[in-house]
Amino acid sequence: MRIVVLGAKGGVGKSMVALLLVRFLLSLGKRILVVDRDMTGYISWLAGIRGKGLMASVIDNEEHNYLKTFNVDKGILHVLKFYGDGPRLVNDVRQFSREDIANEVRERYREVLSLPHDHIIYDNRGMIEPSEIEFSLDSISLNLTSVPRPLKSFLPG
Repeated sequence: MRIVVLGAKGGVGKSMVALLLVRFLLSLGKRILVVDRDMTGYISWLAGIRGKGLMASVIDNEEHNYLKTFNVDKGILHVLKFYGDGPRLVNDVRQFSREDIANEVRERYREVLSLPHDHIIYDNRGMIEPSEIEFSLDSISLNLTSVPRPLKSFLPG
């Protein structure tokens, strides 16, 4: 099951809600994958991920540890730092239009999705202005390179 935590602005507790949900599911013995799509990468930082996220690692052609796994209570927690590299996100999303980068991001993201999990929890950044570039992980998993503007407002990411 995919669980998406969204909010209209930053600083309202989206990451905290995601973490509380993660903690509860882990106490039930669930296997959880957290995809940290917050620009600040707060959940990734708590997990000890200090390097670049998956997207920035691909764009910069560098290897970074953007995924960590923990045994917690009776469950297993995987944390993926997808963005979390601050204001460079807008430029990184522009780079996604390059086919080589898009394909590499898709491949690495699919590898992460192949990890055994019962639930995926997406921690998202605050909603952005309509004039800004939007990016959806659904476009990666569905192998799309673009999503029409009216549909983007309804997709996570």
